[in-house]
Amino acid sequence: MLDEIFYGHQCLYNKALEQRINAWKVYELSLTCFDQNKSLNQVRKTKYPNVNCTSFQQTMRRLDFAFKAFFRRVKAGDKPGFPRFKPASRFSSIAFIPNDGAKLSNGKLVLTKMPPIRIKWHRDIPDDARIKLIRILRKNGRWYVCLSVEADFSEKREPTGKAIGIDLGISHLVTTSDGDFFDSPKFYINAQKRLRVLQRSVARKKKGSNSRRKAVKALARFHEHIANQRADFLHKVTRNLVRNYDGIAMEDLTLTFMNRNKHLAKSSLDVAIGAFTQMLEYKAESAGIKLVKVDPRYTSQTCSRCGQIVKKSLAVRTHKCDCGLVLDRDHNAARNILQRGASLLGDITWAEVGPSVSPQAVCFS
Repeated sequence: MLDEIFYGHQCLYNKALEQRINAWKVYELSLTCFDQNKSLNQVRKTKYPNVNCTSFQQTMRRLDFAFKAFFRRVKAGDKPGFPRFKPASRFSSIAFIPNDGAKLSNGKLVLTKMPPIRIKWHRDIPDDARIKLIRILRKNGRWYVCLSVEADFSEKREPTGKAIGIDLGISHLVTTSDGDFFDSPKFYINAQKRLRVLQRSVARKKKGSNSRRKAVKALARFHEHIANQRADFLHKVTRNLVRNYDGIAMEDLTLTFMNRNKHLAKSSLDVAIGAFTQMLEYKAESAGIKLVKVDPRYTSQTCSRCGQIVKKSLAVRTHKCDCGLVLDRDHNAARNILQRGASLLGDITWAEVGPSVSPQAVCFS
C-alpha cells in the first residue's frame, strides 16, 4: 500500500515537471506551485485517489524548490542541473502535515485509508514536542518515518571548566591537545574485499533481470551498512568531546585538496572529516558550549612550546624542536590550535585548559 502511494506521488511529480516544460516551450509561461496545485488536483482525485491532498502539495513544493535551485545555480554561473524526471528508484520520500493525512496514535503511524503501522522507535518524543512534519522514507527496501518536531533538545550538562584543541587528519581522525587519539576504523577501505564480490555480481547479471535487481539491492544495502557504521563512530566521538569540554578549538579546514587528490581522496572520504565537523558543530550548539575555528596554517610546523618553525614533510610524524620538545606531529598541532583559539574561547582561561599546555603558550600579549 505504501508502494502504491509512492507511485502516485512519483507520477504526479513527473506530470508536473512535464507540464512546466511544455508550458514554457509552447507559451513561454512559467508556472507556479499554486497554479499546478489547481490544475493537477483533479488528476490526483481521479487517477490517484490514495494520494492525500496536503501530501500532494508537499510534492509540488518539492518540484518548486528544485526549479528555484536550478535558477539560483544559473544566476550564480554554476552547473545548472535541470530538474529530472524521477523513476521509482530515485523517488524515495513523501511528506505529510500532522493530523492531515498522517498522525501518530498509540505509538503507531496512521495514514489515510491505511491500517495503523507499527513503528520501532529510535527514541521517545519529548512530551512538550510539537510535530511539524511527518516524512516517510523508502531506502533499500526498508521504511522509515522522520519527524520534524519543535521542542527543547538542549542537553542538560554540568560545566567541566576545560577547553581543548583538536587536530583533524587521515592517519588520526582526531588528535586532542591532551594527547588523546581517535583513529577512524576505515570502514570503507576494510570493506573493499566484500564490495568487490558484490560489484562483480552486479556486473555479471543481465541488465533488466530480477537477479540483477537483487544484486543491486544487496550492494546498496552493504553500502548503507558502511555508512551507518561510520555515522555511529562519528556520533560517539563527537558526543565524547561535547560532554567532556566546555570549549573546543579546531581547524578551519578546506577539504577540497584532500577530497580531489588521487592519493588521498579515498582515505579522506572514508574518514569523513566534513561529516565529523558538521556533527560537532550542531552538538556543541545544542549543548551550549563554545566551538571556534582557527587558521590551520603552520600548526604542524610551529613548536607549541617555543614558537619556533620546524619544517618537516608529511612523512615525518614526530615533532622535534631544539627546545627539547618531542611530540607526535598531530599532538603538537592540536596544542597550537588550542593556543590560537584561546583568545576566542574568552572566559575559559589557561588554568582550565589542563596540564598539557603551559600558561605562557595560551596567553596572548
